[in-house]
Order: sequence, then C-alpha cells, then structure tokens
Amino acid sequence: MERPWLIIFGVIVLAATYPLVDQDAEEIPGPESYLTVEESDVRENGSEILRFEGMTEGQKQVFIEELVTDNRTLIPENVKLQDWIEKEYVNYQNSTYQVAVAQN
Repeated sequence: MERPWLIIFGVIVLAATYPLVDQDAEEIPGPESYLTVEESDVRENGSEILRFEGMTEGQKQVFIEELVTDNRTLIPENVKLQDWIEKEYVNYQNSTYQVAVAQN
C-alpha cells in the first residue's frame, strides 16, 4: 500500500462522526417534518404513551425545543420520528403531552 495514512485518516474521520448520528434512526424524515406538542389530560400509562427517558438524545432535544417555543419545530433529518408517529403521547415530568408529526 502506497498510502496507508489515507486509510487511517478515513477510519479516524468515520469513527469521530459516527456518534453524531442518531443511532436508532429507522425512518429519515422528509425535507420538512415538524413536531407539535400540546399538554393533554390523559393520565393513563397505556401503550400509546412514550416515556421521555426512552427517547434518543435527538428526540429529547426536539421535544424540549417544541415544548419551550410552542410552535412547530423542524425535525432534523438525523432524528428518528417513527416513535412519535406510533405513539400519541409523551410522558415528561409527571405530565402527559400529545405529540404529532406533520410533513409538508
């Protein structure tokens, strides 16, 4: 091999960027997918409730941003949205929130 340093450099770059990708991403959202969050009166712990602690770091960041801004929040392409599609509610800090994904 004439350039082993090139292969080593490529491996280092891939290893460094790998943790930045949401590892649980199953479905990549379209170019414009948004999350909406509204407080709900639902108090059951049914199968349609997603626990905040069970979400990925990317999902948590989007959820918190939407909760704080109370506006449609753009879901980055590397954040898994399937959980919000399958579950209708998120349990966060002893409150239940209804979540919905809108795609343009």
